[in-house]
Amino acid sequence: MGVWRDQRGIALPMVLVFITVFTLLGFTAAYLVTSQTTLGSRYAGSQDALHYAEAGCQNYLWHLNEGTPNNVEFNKDIKFTDGYYRLQLINTGQQTVTLRATGWPAADPTNKRTIETRFRKRQFNQHVYLSHDDGSDIWWADGEKCYGPLHTNTDLRIQGRPVFYGKVTYSNQLIKGTKYNPDFRAGPPQKVAGLVFPASNNQLKLLARQGGYYYEGRTCIMLLGSGQIVTRNAKRAGDDGKLDSPETRPLPANGVIYVDGTTGNDQYSINKFDLSRGNAFISGTLKGQLTVGAANDIYITGKDPTNYDYKKAAATGGVRYAATTFTPVYQNSEQVGWTVSGNDMLGLVANNNVWILGQYWFTGSVTDVAPYDIAIQGVVFAINKGFGYETYDLYDKGTINLIGSLIQHQRLPVGLVGQTGYSKNYSFDPRMNYQTPPHFLEPSEAGWEVDYWQEVANP
Repeated sequence: MGVWRDQRGIALPMVLVFITVFTLLGFTAAYLVTSQTTLGSRYAGSQDALHYAEAGCQNYLWHLNEGTPNNVEFNKDIKFTDGYYRLQLINTGQQTVTLRATGWPAADPTNKRTIETRFRKRQFNQHVYLSHDDGSDIWWADGEKCYGPLHTNTDLRIQGRPVFYGKVTYSNQLIKGTKYNPDFRAGPPQKVAGLVFPASNNQLKLLARQGGYYYEGRTCIMLLGSGQIVTRNAKRAGDDGKLDSPETRPLPANGVIYVDGTTGNDQYSINKFDLSRGNAFISGTLKGQLTVGAANDIYITGKDPTNYDYKKAAATGGVRYAATTFTPVYQNSEQVGWTVSGNDMLGLVANNNVWILGQYWFTGSVTDVAPYDIAIQGVVFAINKGFGYETYDLYDKGTINLIGSLIQHQRLPVGLVGQTGYSKNYSFDPRMNYQTPPHFLEPSEAGWEVDYWQEVANP
C-alpha cells in the first residue's frame, strides 16, 4: 500500500503541539490554584485584621469600665494572638469617647483594616422615659406614642398597639396584655441590666454650696429668658433689701441651685408653702444651663412664682428655653422626633416628687392654678417618688408638652383618661444622648457602652 507523501513526519509535530498545550494548561491551572490560595489567604487575613481591630476596641472599653483608661497605650503596635492592633484616640469628653483601631495579621502587615468606635457613658437622661418601678397597673396601650428611648427597671406592660419610636428596654419581664400588637420602630424590646438610682441628690447640695446658690426653706425661681433669674426666699434679702422679696441674680457660676429644708407629703395640701419646706417653685424661660435640686419637691408653675398675688402674677405656661428651637422630623408624613438647635438646658432633680402645681397659691384662696396646656422643656428627675399633676383627679386640662427626659422612681398619674387632668405628649431631646444639664446625677456603676462603630479608611 502506498503512503501519501504529505503524511510523512506529521506525528512528531502533533505530539509536540499537544505537549505544549497541556503544559500551558498545567501552568494555568497551577497559577489559578496559587492565585485562589493567595486570595483565600488574603481574605482570611482581612477577616483576622478586623478581629484584631475589634479586640483593641474591646480592650479599651474594658479599661473604661474599670476606670483605668490611662493604662491603655496609644499609637503603638500591640501584639494580640497572631496579629497586632494600634489605637488612636480621636476625641474624649465626659460622656463620649471616640477611638480608632487598626488591626493586621503578623504574617501580612499590609493587610490592614480600621474601625472607628464611639463609646457612650450610660446616663439616666438618655431616655425620654425611665422608671424604676412601674407598679402592677401601669400599661402602655392603644393610641399612646413614645418619641424616644424608653427603659423600666422592672416589668414592661403592653396591651393593644402603642407606638415606640426609640429603643425599648426593660430589666425584669415583658408582660403582654390584651390584643398585644405594639409597633417597635427601633427593633424589638431588649432585656438589659437596670440603672441604679441614687439615694438622694446630696451631691447637688454640696455643689450648690461651692460655686452655686444654696437656699434654706421654700424658694421660688422665675427664669427671665435673659440669662438672669429672680429668686424669692424668706431668709434672703431681695432687690429692695427686705427679706422674702424678689432678688434678681445671674445664673450660678457652676449652674447649680439647691433648696434645702424639711420634707413631707404635701399633695393637695397648703403645707407645700411652709417656709421651712425644702420645696422649689419654678417657672419661666431659661437662657443658659441650670440644674435645680430640692430636698423635698419641685413644683412647675403656670405663673411667675415670685409674685405671691396670683391675679397679678405673669402667665408663663411652664418652663421652656429662650434660645433653643425644636424642629419636628417627619418620615412618610409622620412625625418621628425632633432636631435641636441651641444650648439651653434645664435639669430638675427632687429627692421626692416633681409636680405640676395644681392647687392653691402663696396667698389668697385660689384653688385651680395649673394652666390648661403646659410646656416642660428639660430633664425631670424624681429620685424617690414620681412626676405628676398634683390635682389630676379634680380639674379638666389639656396637654403636657414635654421635650427632654422624664426619670422617676415610680409612675404617678397626670390625668384620668377621658375625665380630668392632662393628656401626655412626651418627646426626647436628642442632645440628651451625649449631654446632660450641669452636674446632673449619674447612675451608680452604670459603665460605658458601644454607641456605634463603622469601618473607615486605613491611616
